Amino acid sequence: MSSTPTLSKNDSRDRLTLKFEQSNLVMSLKKQIADQKKKNEEQEQEIEDLKKSTKVCVFNELDVQLEAYTDECSRLRSLMEQELAK
Repeated sequence: MSSTPTLSKNDSRDRLTLKFEQSNLVMSLKKQIADQKKKNEEQEQEIEDLKKSTKVCVFNELDVQLEAYTDECSRLRSLMEQELAK
């Protein structure tokens, strides 16, 4: 006598319900992953924008300092030439 397991209707429904729930869980997790990837990309873009903005600010600050040093050099050169002319 071979005994083959027979599935009752309840067992069959339970398995279908379990597969359905697993499928829903997988889809939900895939959606969460996609949402997190999108959020990560947005944050990385924001960081890059901030870096560029910081670089621009530093460049502008250096440009202002260069102009100030140039003006000071001209002023000192003028004073030195006046003293040498005496």
